Amino acid sequence: MEDISVNLLDIAINSVRAEASFISISVANNRVEDKITITVTDNGCGMPDEFVRHLLVLEPDARFGSGIPTFRLAAEATGGSLVITSMPEVGTSVNATFYTSHKSCPKLGDIAGVFITLVDMNPDITFSYAVGLKGENIHENFIIDTEALKELFGTENLSEPHVSQRVKYYIEENTEKLVKGV
Repeated sequence: MEDISVNLLDIAINSVRAEASFISISVANNRVEDKITITVTDNGCGMPDEFVRHLLVLEPDARFGSGIPTFRLAAEATGGSLVITSMPEVGTSVNATFYTSHKSCPKLGDIAGVFITLVDMNPDITFSYAVGLKGENIHENFIIDTEALKELFGTENLSEPHVSQRVKYYIEENTEKLVKGV
């Protein structure tokens, strides 16, 4: 696995394909428990339990991509896990936990780039992004969504190149403070 952001993009694209109108991405850095948890939640079409079980298995002749099984294997390689909860007509949540001190733990990668790419390519979907840090004596969060970004940057079109770059920098800056070194 190159880095977590590559699989995050794959999971979020699945949410877009599931016709979600709202997609939430969160990164929780828990330094006390030495883990990082990535969660993607959507209000798309959802999936029955049998299909979810089938998704978790990497099969050479599968009719769909290997994103979820690969993400699961990467999380498990660190002692972590991947859990999918889904309900037809309600939506899906994919939750992957990685233990950060494990030698197999991949880097986060360009999370801000993934977020802005999703926003640029899907202007009719509301995206939410949250990153949190929990430490010995610290608990900080950064939460933003596309509506708040439009208000903050004074535009309805976050895809304009000069706006998109500013949004990416804003997200990078706030993410780096909370997940430094991961």
